[in-house]
Amino acid sequence: MARIRVNNKKGWLIVMSIFVLNFFIFGVIHAFSFVFVNLQREFNATATTLGLIGSVTSAAVSFMTPISCLLYELTSHRIVSIIGVFLCSIGILSSSFVNDVRLLMLTFSFIYGTGANFLYNPLFNLVSYYFPEKQSARVTSLGSAGASLGSLTLTPLMSMLFPLCGWRVLFQCYSGVIFVIGLVCCKPLSSPPQTHLKSPKNERRASNNDNINKRNKYMKYIHILKTWEHWLFHFGVAFGASAVFFNLFFVVSVVESFDISSEKASTQVVILSAAQILGRGFCVLFGDKLPVSRPMALAINGLIGAASSVLLFFNGSYAQISISTSVTGFAIGFYFSLIYAAGIEVFGLERNSESVAYTIISIGFSTLSIPFLYGTSYDNTGSYSISILTSTIVWILSSVFFTFTTIYLKRLSCRFQSLNNTSSIDHKTNVTIGNIGLRLENEAEVGEELL
Repeated sequence: MARIRVNNKKGWLIVMSIFVLNFFIFGVIHAFSFVFVNLQREFNATATTLGLIGSVTSAAVSFMTPISCLLYELTSHRIVSIIGVFLCSIGILSSSFVNDVRLLMLTFSFIYGTGANFLYNPLFNLVSYYFPEKQSARVTSLGSAGASLGSLTLTPLMSMLFPLCGWRVLFQCYSGVIFVIGLVCCKPLSSPPQTHLKSPKNERRASNNDNINKRNKYMKYIHILKTWEHWLFHFGVAFGASAVFFNLFFVVSVVESFDISSEKASTQVVILSAAQILGRGFCVLFGDKLPVSRPMALAINGLIGAASSVLLFFNGSYAQISISTSVTGFAIGFYFSLIYAAGIEVFGLERNSESVAYTIISIGFSTLSIPFLYGTSYDNTGSYSISILTSTIVWILSSVFFTFTTIYLKRLSCRFQSLNNTSSIDHKTNVTIGNIGLRLENEAEVGEELL
């Protein structure tokens, strides 16, 4: 089987590149709630229409995953990332010239969102090969923290520059920044070299597996759909993403609905971003040392997110809203930091490509529904009460599915241990929960190949 030789220095350089790319590419998306309010005033658009622009952007980040997977399987992570930088730069530049808000669906939502996917998917897939087990939560937390820091930095910067030069000039300048910095950050993005174990048994198995993989190079994305853990885990991801992006897209509008000034409402974006950084920082420090499994940690995080939403049902004072925003921001940062490391724990490194792909796609399905779940009720009632209630329920559903994932994996592990106890398998062999299904499947395929 393949063993990856990890150059830690290069691995950390890639993590820093991911951090910078997330800062500039996803910082804008995470600060969309501020852009949302300004576009709403200029184009006099409804909350549903503008919410759809943000959700379709996030959906494009997700649904273009099969294409980006195909491209980096055929070429390399670096080439796909460079294409992503070009698309993001073109998307935000062309957005600055639109005179109809609906055109932003093409320029910002589709083109920019596609470019963001061509960076997001390959980068988090690549970093898992440099940090397959130890420090996986730490590096994904650190890399993804760039988006929160970008939102924290870009929101006050945009609020200062929007009145001076307007959002169109700002977008044009920003497209050049993305282009230059993005290309520089793509330079170190290369896969680690692989070697093979010298055991004759392993060489024979590796040879057979290579033959199988050549014929079914992309069927792995279909095979994983047959597993219960896939559906349980990714339903949890999808429900969590729905609650997360409701807060990212609508936080300013929600706060203004409590008769709070625009200036104070915009401050909530800064609070939300700062709290996200705290959540991500917690994962950087303790994400690999949690007393519970990562899926269970996400389940607890879902309950924390639900509790923060409940706070908005009482009184709605500015101080209470700030507390709710802080707790929600921490939950969002924790969620984004841990979902990919949790995927490694659930599916194993061998299925990490499929795990990352379906995690991003799950997020896409949920974000696509956001304007209809949350924006429509506000347009009809003029209140976000129903939307807040919906986000509370969605947080709880996310917690339920992550809990079911944990229970199922424990039962699967017990069954596999029972099989080991009645077989001649060496008990010192290191088998992780996430590799159980893949191991059984590969042994069956190799047996068919030998026959």
